[in-house]
Amino acid sequence: MAWVEAASVFYIRALVDRIEPYQADPLPLETMSGALGNVELWRETATLVMINEFRRLSGLTPAQYERRSRRLAIS
Repeated sequence: MAWVEAASVFYIRALVDRIEPYQADPLPLETMSGALGNVELWRETATLVMINEFRRLSGLTPAQYERRSRRLAIS
């Protein structure tokens, strides 16, 4: 799951020539208009869907998953 996310981010950054790390503005808003903005929006949506499906397939209820996620974030 993380590899797909990383690959899609790399391709998007390569598309707009923003691969150099540690830039002050890594993905400026000017590049987010039009098709690239739609691609980025759908990529983020797909990531959230994948995370939700992972939770659902693991058999946890939303409350259990949230509690475990909080514990992980704290530790």
